[in-house]
Amino acid sequence: MSAPIAAPKVTASHEDELRRLRIWQRFHVAITALYGIPIVAVLTTMCAYFYVRGVDIETRALQARLLGMSTALAGTLDPELIVGDPSEERAGPVRDLLGKIAREEDDISSIYIARRTPDPAQLEFVVDWVATGEHATPGQLYEVEQAPKMAAAFDGPQVEDEIFVDEWGPTLSAYAPIRSHGASIAVVGVDIAGWRVDAVKREVLVATMLVYAAALIVLFGLAQIVAWSIREPLVRILATTQAITEGRLDARSGLNRADEFGILGRHFDGMAAGLKEREFIRDTFGRYMSERLAKKLLGDPTATQLGGEEIEVTILFADLRSYSTISERLSPTQVITVLNEYMGEMGKVVDEHHGVVIEFLGDAILAVFGAPEDDPLHPEHAVQCALAMQRRLDVLNAQWDQTGLAALWKQAGVERLRARIGVHTGNVVAGNMGGFRRMKYAVIGDAVNVATRVEALNNQTDTDILVTAATRTKLPDAIAAKLLTKGTHPIKDRALPVEVFSVSPT
Repeated sequence: MSAPIAAPKVTASHEDELRRLRIWQRFHVAITALYGIPIVAVLTTMCAYFYVRGVDIETRALQARLLGMSTALAGTLDPELIVGDPSEERAGPVRDLLGKIAREEDDISSIYIARRTPDPAQLEFVVDWVATGEHATPGQLYEVEQAPKMAAAFDGPQVEDEIFVDEWGPTLSAYAPIRSHGASIAVVGVDIAGWRVDAVKREVLVATMLVYAAALIVLFGLAQIVAWSIREPLVRILATTQAITEGRLDARSGLNRADEFGILGRHFDGMAAGLKEREFIRDTFGRYMSERLAKKLLGDPTATQLGGEEIEVTILFADLRSYSTISERLSPTQVITVLNEYMGEMGKVVDEHHGVVIEFLGDAILAVFGAPEDDPLHPEHAVQCALAMQRRLDVLNAQWDQTGLAALWKQAGVERLRARIGVHTGNVVAGNMGGFRRMKYAVIGDAVNVATRVEALNNQTDTDILVTAATRTKLPDAIAAKLLTKGTHPIKDRALPVEVFSVSPT
């Protein structure tokens, strides 16, 4: 037995076989999805939460800043500048003051002062400063319903909850009351342009997406590692499986890992070793008995039990003519060479015709058809096997002529090796004979004795193959019609004579 190799070579075909799987059929993809999808879902939820939370925090910071600015501004403005009829002359100095304050902050879009009118649904602008210069004129009315928090600011500082959009564009606003002698006479409003709030959202979104992208990259990297750690052993096991399928039972996966794949690899290699040992045993059995019988014994746990069953079979018995004369002319080594070549080829012929060689008896062969496996055509197979054995012997004679061995027995007057073959069908007991420690498969019964006696009748009838009437009656008509009767003959140790028929090779 050869030493096991570490692992068969992984070829491109093995990789291609895995790549042909649809993406959702791949094991490592399923494993990655199993833990990756929940992680991505949790990560997405967390990032969404942090985005919303971040925007909220930044928005609240802006709101607090606006609220502080509007409250501080309301406390610094002189109420006397607000009373009286609104006019551009009175509004100009105040607008300049508001503009000066606003320019200290680059994101303030407007500052304005408004007061109540006799109509509770309306307010009027007293002063309005707008960064773009398109300010409201003093006395210009403004609908309360557009900015309810502005109206509520007469009772205390207010800030908008979200960006407010009006004719001057999107803004985030805060308002504070201007008081005179404890009474609110007006409100001051401070607006930050919507772009500033959008910028805050973008900053938070970018930060969140960077974290999200980094997490996905890490997750993808881990997925690739997992895929490789799974794919690599799978490819090796696939290559080893293919090698074993092709009959290379010394192939091993060699997965020396400290994980589940390592355990799988060790068990797989153990299985391969068991298959190799089993194949060796079967091959060894096949050398000492028929391969078909060896397979049955190895495949059926009950096949090795002692005992047998009575069944109908066809027995073939073959013997070499003039064997004693031939063996006198050959050395023992040459005798073994000739017998091995003869027995080997005849054994192949028996196997090819569904028979089982029971024994090699010197130069004789005992074979059975119809056991140990049932064969309804066993008479036909036996006759066809006898004819094939004669043809194969012709081939062997030609080979021995070429090697010079045939010259040795030709000197003794034997032109060519010939075999006598007897075929008989009858009931036998077929099964395992012997004891617990040593047994053999055998067929026992009168049919075996008849076949051996019929084989010997070939000397009297000057034939090579004789078939009994018991076999002829079970042959197809096309074959039976070609048999020639050779009469009825008494045989040794049997009361009843046997009718026999010759079989022509043609």
